[in-house]
Amino acid sequence: MLDAAKAFGLAFKVDDDKFAEFLGKHSGESHGLLVVPAVYILDDDREVHFQYVNPNHKVRIDAQTVLAAARAIAKK
Repeated sequence: MLDAAKAFGLAFKVDDDKFAEFLGKHSGESHGLLVVPAVYILDDDREVHFQYVNPNHKVRIDAQTVLAAARAIAKK
């Protein structure tokens, strides 16, 4: 998953050494990277029809919004 996040530009290096150490302790990894929450909806041709990216990890998209977007795309 981290490789995909890096490829999409959704992973960033933590600047705070203590937080990076905390991440390593709890993830078992020492890369010090966090992933930005994101949702992408693609069609069978891999064309992106919906995207949501918010660098504030405390703000998450509502599930009903994602469902409505998926349904609208499925009708096309």
